[in-house]
Amino acid sequence: MEVAAPANDMAAADTSDVHPQADAAANTRLAIRFLLDGNRVSLAGMSRVHGRFKDRRVARVAYPGMLRCALVDADGNVVAEELLIEPDRTCGVVLGNAALESGFRRGPVMCQTRLPDAPGAVALRVSRITGGDDVLLGRFEITR
Repeated sequence: MEVAAPANDMAAADTSDVHPQADAAANTRLAIRFLLDGNRVSLAGMSRVHGRFKDRRVARVAYPGMLRCALVDADGNVVAEELLIEPDRTCGVVLGNAALESGFRRGPVMCQTRLPDAPGAVALRVSRITGGDDVLLGRFEITR
């Protein structure tokens, strides 16, 4: 792409570097998928995704039953955090005798969280909010 010089003899601005490195780092998220089965979690996958992510317009309020997904550093300090609504109740539909029955059943559910890829983060801590102290469900090391 060529940029024509302005008519008033001013130098043309260099537009070759539209997205600086700092902007690229800010647009990288760590996508972590885990399987939730009651109060047990197991890691299903972890990958880095790039894009233009927007922050939530309204911060979520923590209620008992929700999940707290927190990236922690080597000292256990929280680097980034996201609250997830309790996803461990799924809808089960059963067809029998030409009648449609629906209800809820407990079962494993795949969850995903996208947190900033903070360089100091070493682990993801998943816990359930109880109203008092959170109950730790699992901790997964982050591979670089």
